[in-house]
Amino acid sequence: MTAARIFPRRRAVHAAFLPALLVALLGTGTLYAQTPNRAGLVVVHGDGSVIRRCVEFDGESISGYELLERSGLDLRMEVSGMGPTICAIDQEGCGAGEHCFCRCLSSPCEYWSYWRLEDGGWRYASVGAGNTQVSDGMVEAWVWSEGNMQKGTAQQPPDLTLDAICQAQPAAAPAPRASEPDSAPDHTPERLAGPMGLLLVLGAPLLAAAGWWVARQSRKAPQGERHEQ
Repeated sequence: MTAARIFPRRRAVHAAFLPALLVALLGTGTLYAQTPNRAGLVVVHGDGSVIRRCVEFDGESISGYELLERSGLDLRMEVSGMGPTICAIDQEGCGAGEHCFCRCLSSPCEYWSYWRLEDGGWRYASVGAGNTQVSDGMVEAWVWSEGNMQKGTAQQPPDLTLDAICQAQPAAAPAPRASEPDSAPDHTPERLAGPMGLLLVLGAPLLAAAGWWVARQSRKAPQGERHEQ
C-alpha cells in the first residue's frame, strides 16, 4: 500500500479527533454548570400569615439555623452551649432586652416551634436548629403559636412541598448592570457561565492547537510518495 493511500486514512483519524475533543470539553462544562442545592423554609406568624423561602446553598448540607439565617429574615437569637436559640423572627417574638422566651414564662406559652418535613408529614424537631442538618430537597418550618415545649406540642405548619415553595418564591436573579459604553466586555468565567462559556474560555485554544497539529500532520508525507499509484 502506498503513502498516497495511507495518508488520507491518517488524515481522517486526525480529523475525527476534533469532535471527540469538543464533546469532552462540553462534558466538562456541564459539570461546572451544575445547579446549587435547594431547601425550603416556611415561617408562620401568629396572625396566620405565611412566609416562604427557597434557599440555595453549595455543599452537601447546612444546619437548620443556617437555612433560617440565609432566608434574609430579621432574626434575634441567643447563643449558648446548646447552640443558637431563636427568640424572634421577622420582628415577631421577644425583642432585645427581653427574655428569649418572654411569652412562655407562664401559661399560656407562645414561642417559635421548629418543624421538619419528613416522609410527607411535619415532625416537631426534638433538637435545636444549630444541631440539625439540611440537605438538598428538604423543607423546614417555624411557627409562632401557643404550645408546650416540654411535650413538643404546637400548631403545625401548613402542608407545603419544596416545589410549591420554590415556584412561589424563585431564587432572585442578579439585577442587570447599567450599560458602560467605554468599558471593555466582561469575559470573566463568572460572566461566561455554563458549558459554552467554559468552551470559549478553555476550549478554543485547545481546538486551535489541535487544528494546527492536524494540518501539520497533513503536510508530513514526502512529496515524491504523494503521486504513487
